[in-house]
Amino acid sequence: EIYETYGTASVFTRGKYPTWAYGPEFFTTEVELVEAVNTIGSGDSVNGALTVAMLRGLSLKEAVAEAGAVATANALSLRPGTTIVTDEPCF
Repeated sequence: EIYETYGTASVFTRGKYPTWAYGPEFFTTEVELVEAVNTIGSGDSVNGALTVAMLRGLSLKEAVAEAGAVATANALSLRPGTTIVTDEPCF
């Protein structure tokens, strides 16, 4: 309903459960199960990585997968927000 009304995609992370996304089709993305060290900032990591991936021209499905990988890397770090996944520019 959000997509039809506002024309915007929605992404719902659910911790260790698959991520749900819709826009314009519904799909799920599996989450890598890891022994998390610290989950502070993992949601922020998803939002930031999703935004950058979309700005780089990735599809929503590709962007959600990439954002999940960034959030997982964050959860494996004792210092949230310090994970650098790649050295390529954002755009």
